[in-house]
This record gives sequence, structure tokens and C-alpha cells, in this order.
Amino acid sequence: MTSTPPPGDRRQRLLSPGAQFNGIDYVVVAASQTQLFVHFLNDVVVAGSWSPGPPVTITGGEVITSVTVSPVDDATDWSTDSEGRPVLTLTVATAGDFSTYQLTINNGKLDPFFGSVPFTFKATCPTTLDCAAPALSFPQPARESVPIDYLAKDFASFRQALSEFSTTRYPAWLERSDADIGVVLMEALAAMADELSYYQDRISAEATITTATQRLSAVR
Repeated sequence: MTSTPPPGDRRQRLLSPGAQFNGIDYVVVAASQTQLFVHFLNDVVVAGSWSPGPPVTITGGEVITSVTVSPVDDATDWSTDSEGRPVLTLTVATAGDFSTYQLTINNGKLDPFFGSVPFTFKATCPTTLDCAAPALSFPQPARESVPIDYLAKDFASFRQALSEFSTTRYPAWLERSDADIGVVLMEALAAMADELSYYQDRISAEATITTATQRLSAVR
């Protein structure tokens, strides 16, 4: 029992000197889209070694699912490229759509794995489609003018500033007892602001020689 070599190894065998079989490399579609040029991997002659059945078939498509290939003339449809590799010229009755098609050549000189190749009729067509991801848009929320008291520096002044702000933003909030959850949250924020204000003053004071309280700050 023998195992089938992977595609990479099979391709390498076809590209090695003394290869006995050939394979399809790629397909070039003419501007008319009704003429195809099939290029092969090596210089092994493919013409005249047709297997029973249609020599060339094109399958696939989403809108145009039937693409008829004209009969192949071994005398006129074969040529070679600059390195002596075969090139088969095919003519189709009508061009396909924008989907991917599969071109298959039924020939005894082709490695079965490389006897067919996917291609598209519209590879060179101009398009207005942009494959780049659209730029993310983050609309700015509507901003409301908020009065800021820059003289607020301690718990009492912060609490007073928050209380005045809440009366304009939440006019329906009338309950102001110490047990109210809104008052509790407001005082918690005021306490946090008071602490941060203290840290701000301490750090600012360490920046000058006359107000610094730490030896390291004075040295710096």
C-alpha cells in the first residue's frame, strides 16, 4: 500500500529534471474574457494525450453556470512560452461571472492533482469595491456646559459644588437627607476629591526649595 505524496512534493516532482508528467500552473484571461491561456509547469508535451471524455471543462459560477469550451485543435491551439513550456489557448462561447470557476483538462500526461485549477474571468476588471476595512467612527457625544468651581479644595467646598451641580442636572432630586443614597454618593465623591486635592498640594509643595518638607525633594 502506497500513500499519496502531499501537493508540495508532487509539484516538486513535476519541476524536477526528467519529469514524466505535467500539470497546470495558472490561467491567463484575455481582455475579451472569451479567450484563456493555460500555462503548464514544465516542458513535457501535453498535446495529443487526451483521455476519454471532454478534453476541457469549466465548471462553477453563481449566475453563469454553463461555460462551453470550443473544441481543442492540437495543430493550432498549442504554443510554448519563453522557457519551452506548453501553453494551451482556449476559446469559450461566453464569459463567466465574478465567482470562481474550475478549469479541468482531461489528459493522460497531467498529474491528476494538477489537472484542474481555480480561476476567475474578472481578475483584470476594474472595480469600485474597496477591500480595506472601513475606518471606525466614534461620534462625539453632545457636550453640556458644566460650571466648574476651581476654588473648591476641601471636603465642604467639593460637597457644595456637587450639590449645586446636581440641582441643575437632576432638578427632580429633592430629597437631601443624610440617609439618601444620592447624598451618600455625593459625600463619598467629595471625600475622594478632598484626598486627591491633598496629594496634589503635597506634590506641588515638594517642587520648590522654600516649601519642600522632604530632604530628598530639597536635594533634587
